[in-house]
Amino acid sequence: MLAVLRQRNFALLWAGSVISLLGDWLLLLVLPLFVYQRTGSALATGAMFIVETLPSLCLGSLAGVFVDRWDRRRTMIITDVSRALVLLPLLLVQDHTWLGLVYGVVFVQGAISQLFAPAQGALIPVVVGEEHLTAANAMNALGAQLMRLIGPLLGGVLFGILGLEAVIITDSLSYVFSGLMSLLVVLPPGAPRGSFPPRLPHRSTHSMFWQEWLEGLRFLHAERIILILFLISGTAMLGDGMIRAVGTPFLSQVAGGNAVLFSWIVAAQGTGAVIGSLVINHITKMLHPFKLLALAAAVTAMLGFIEVAFPILPVVITCAALMGAPIVFFFVNIYTALQQSISDQYRGRVLGTYATVNMLLYLGGMILSSLLTLQLSNRYVLLIGECFYFVAGIVAFLWLRRENQQGGTKTSARGQEESAKGRVNVSSDTCY
Repeated sequence: MLAVLRQRNFALLWAGSVISLLGDWLLLLVLPLFVYQRTGSALATGAMFIVETLPSLCLGSLAGVFVDRWDRRRTMIITDVSRALVLLPLLLVQDHTWLGLVYGVVFVQGAISQLFAPAQGALIPVVVGEEHLTAANAMNALGAQLMRLIGPLLGGVLFGILGLEAVIITDSLSYVFSGLMSLLVVLPPGAPRGSFPPRLPHRSTHSMFWQEWLEGLRFLHAERIILILFLISGTAMLGDGMIRAVGTPFLSQVAGGNAVLFSWIVAAQGTGAVIGSLVINHITKMLHPFKLLALAAAVTAMLGFIEVAFPILPVVITCAALMGAPIVFFFVNIYTALQQSISDQYRGRVLGTYATVNMLLYLGGMILSSLLTLQLSNRYVLLIGECFYFVAGIVAFLWLRRENQQGGTKTSARGQEESAKGRVNVSSDTCY
């Protein structure tokens, strides 16, 4: 898997992504803490999390239209520079009277960020080639997990010693670094660079925008394999939202209210995810994508059941560590399969819609979990959440069985074209 870093262009993108993620995690920890310290209000702190989420729900799918129109590399550069500049007004924040500015900056930054993820997701297949796509996505997952472990710790230290200003400047510089890395990327000759549609006399720019967005949704609906991947991922995300909503109180009880022991559980799952990121490229060479999805979802659910059935610290830490890898297998495999199943001209729109649908179902799971806790204990709600992972695995297994019965999934027009060139598409038995 590490061999993909020998490709200069991907190494540049990966380095920029990792550093910007580090900056994100610094601020994700510190800004809510700062708001709570200045206001003493859980409502004010919770409102900030809502403001962070709104851009993804409202704009994620729409941003994909621009990603498919514009040069993806240039979009990433402009996005990074814009995010670096948008953060700077936070340097003016002194007390709770500036909360409106905090919420505004968080919303605008989130809105701009909706362009980055689908642009990066659409660009990586062009940069590395589909034969190295799993390794590239695994490296991105590895970087994300490492920064998730390191970022909050570093953010707490910076905030404690140098204050909020140091965290803001560090995060802003991380975006500048990411943009510089993207600037140094040299795309191969003939690489797609976006296709801004010609202006038609009888159509306004506004109507053309919505037409392109609807075309992306129609493409999603027309490709059965993409709908199945959305269904599998969405089902798991619904369960994941339920688990996250009640997971913290449950794990806190297991840890006896000890913050250090609680952090061990979180670190154990993060460590397992890092290991999973390192080995996923080898695993995907041995298993059919949907078989891996079914197994990963089933193992995740079973480990969750064990945690709930035996809420003892050593058991929970062990299960958390073992759970990290299959979760990485599950989501990296889905994202890779999506990238391979979508023709380049639609990648931005479909990947943007994918992120929006996942976030919507994740929040839906959290709301459902909160409602269920009015009638059920946290343990029962956790069991229901884990069942959604199990259902996602069943859907993957049934699709795999259908493929085997029909001698393989019907390939899309793009898949047929690639097969004719000697490539193998996502529905073949040996994907990578």
